[in-house]
Amino acid sequence: MPPKTARRKGTLDYSDAHTALFADSSITNTANITFNLPRKTLTYLDHLVIAKDLMKAEVERTRAEGNIAPQGVWIDAYVVTRGNKQYHYYKLRSKTPIFQGGRHKTQHLGNKYSRRYAIAQASIQRRDVITDLESKIEKLEELLASFPDKA
Repeated sequence: MPPKTARRKGTLDYSDAHTALFADSSITNTANITFNLPRKTLTYLDHLVIAKDLMKAEVERTRAEGNIAPQGVWIDAYVVTRGNKQYHYYKLRSKTPIFQGGRHKTQHLGNKYSRRYAIAQASIQRRDVITDLESKIEKLEELLASFPDKA
């Protein structure tokens, strides 16, 4: 058993601060994020830089999860009636022909329980998350650029 190191009550070392920052975060992979946390109180500018870095890490994590639907692609629902029954199906649609070698604008996904529907829905959701985060990162960078340089 390693010996316990004595620390003053209420002090944090850098690893404890890192753990405290990401304890309730949805970001699971923080290996590529490094912060030099000063012993002083963080300024407003420091918080903006940290928020931008966290958003960039979230974009990279989302890109690594799987395929991302291109812009202009959406899921469209339609109903087929056979006899007295109605069947609900879904298509992946785009503004330009990109499916099956660039010849078609639609791709059949099946019903809402099909694997293709789940994959398409997840890829569109990832695209929307990335688009939202990238617009927020862009706004943060504009805000950070408006601050005078630290001397």
